[in-house]
Amino acid sequence: MSEKDDAASDMTQLQETLREVQSLLEATQTELTEARNAQESLASEGERLRKQAMTFEARRTKEVQAHEAALARLRKQADSDVIHAELRAEATRLGAHNPDDILRLLDLSNLRRNEDGTVEGVGAALEQARAERSYLFSAAPVSGAVSGNTVGSAAPRPGHAPGFDARGAPAADYETRKWQFLKGNS
Repeated sequence: MSEKDDAASDMTQLQETLREVQSLLEATQTELTEARNAQESLASEGERLRKQAMTFEARRTKEVQAHEAALARLRKQADSDVIHAELRAEATRLGAHNPDDILRLLDLSNLRRNEDGTVEGVGAALEQARAERSYLFSAAPVSGAVSGNTVGSAAPRPGHAPGFDARGAPAADYETRKWQFLKGNS
């Protein structure tokens, strides 16, 4: 009987081991199912985030294009305003009766604003207008020293701003200039 008892004991141990292995297998299958569900959930979340990123990128691209178009439009308008102002000032300096009339008659396609803000071709355009339509301009003003009187004088040319004397400036002006200088806006 001892062999039978040993065999029964071995069988019981094997059955216990089999139950443990089956419970481990079930636990592993449950973990595998949970991992697959988590993987599917992460995959769907990743796809949703990819779609959202693509939507944001498309929106950003559209906004950048709209911004660049608006910026180009503003630059073009600013260039046009600077060109018109430069033409009016130079026409006035040359003795134009009505600078706005001259602006309407000029071909502005040859005028360009440089990167440094100066306008190219203003003098040539106004000299051409003066040669073709001299009735729009008065006689060129001469200085009082040349004409023999002090009544007529040439229009002043724009000059440079005088230097800043920090020693004689009020404290508020000094502080303002100091911070402008430190920021690089001198």
